[in-house]
Amino acid sequence: MRRRQRQDSGTPLTGDLTYRARIQRFHGKSGKEAIDLKAVIAGNPEKPGKIHEYRTYVMHPGTLDGYLQLVESKLQPLRQDRFGRLLGFWYSEFGTLNQVHHLWEFETLDHRQEQRRLLAHQKSWREEFLEKVLPAIQTQQINFLRPAITVNVPTVVSAFYEMRRYQAVVGKSAQLLQEVLRRPKSSECTLAGVWTSESPDPNEVLELSAYPDFQSRLEQGLQQPAQCKWAGTVQGLMLGMVSTMLLPAEISPLR
Repeated sequence: MRRRQRQDSGTPLTGDLTYRARIQRFHGKSGKEAIDLKAVIAGNPEKPGKIHEYRTYVMHPGTLDGYLQLVESKLQPLRQDRFGRLLGFWYSEFGTLNQVHHLWEFETLDHRQEQRRLLAHQKSWREEFLEKVLPAIQTQQINFLRPAITVNVPTVVSAFYEMRRYQAVVGKSAQLLQEVLRRPKSSECTLAGVWTSESPDPNEVLELSAYPDFQSRLEQGLQQPAQCKWAGTVQGLMLGMVSTMLLPAEISPLR
């Protein structure tokens, strides 16, 4: 798939971003900057009440390329800016393959429900997109997230992203969030986003990082001294962690 070079400087992904898209109705700046942890616990000071919807689809083998082509040709023309804001769109290259991941922003959960209802009544959306992509999808998972920091666009096109999902001990998610925000990162890593989960699991913390190449990610491996030291700080707060390596699709604002 073609990779486009990003020419603008890295900036937060704000509401006036023009390159947006939306996704279907189915069933069902970097870590170097200081973070105000008190503001994090109180809520996102820049976007109070914002809700992010993180969708993960497992595609039937052999259908991923056709699905992505349809997404890139139909998604933005059909949805435009009217039904929630697209923040990122990726597909997996490591671990579980044939996955797509996409992240959307809404004002509130009620706003999300209303936009989904309106989208479902769009005949062009149903006939030109849904009917063509539904047979390609094997399973779907939806998570509702609260952003802890502003979602940040890397200053350069990133080779890939890593989504980490930390499982907190019940009642410890706020403390785990603070430690995730403090996790050491190299100068080449961009902290793109951090969230706490609202549903279905309220004891998850998610962290999205961007890397220019795979070597820079390996330099932050779990056995590196700084990472080992950090791991000691989350003992008693975290039950486990799952990491997924993702490549950005052409329509993804986060690239």
